[in-house]
Amino acid sequence: MSKLKLIIALIIAALSLSSCSILKKSKGEKEEKKAEVKAAKEEKAMRAEIKKLEKAHYKRQPKETKKMMKRTKKASKKLNKPRRK
Repeated sequence: MSKLKLIIALIIAALSLSSCSILKKSKGEKEEKKAEVKAAKEEKAMRAEIKKLEKAHYKRQPKETKKMMKRTKKASKKLNKPRRK
């Protein structure tokens, strides 16, 4: 029983030391994660901006052009569908 307590105490001591890097992330990993999150946010914002511009472009078109754009989009979906697999 005393050996078990000693082993548990040693494990707890090893994990609680500041030199143990199992529980702590390095500064480089933290900075890398922040950079990834920032890049993802920027990409999402850019996609939203592009979508907004495309929507505005579509609204500015005359009725006939809108119909043509809609038909073209449907046709391209049908053509590109087998290529996606």
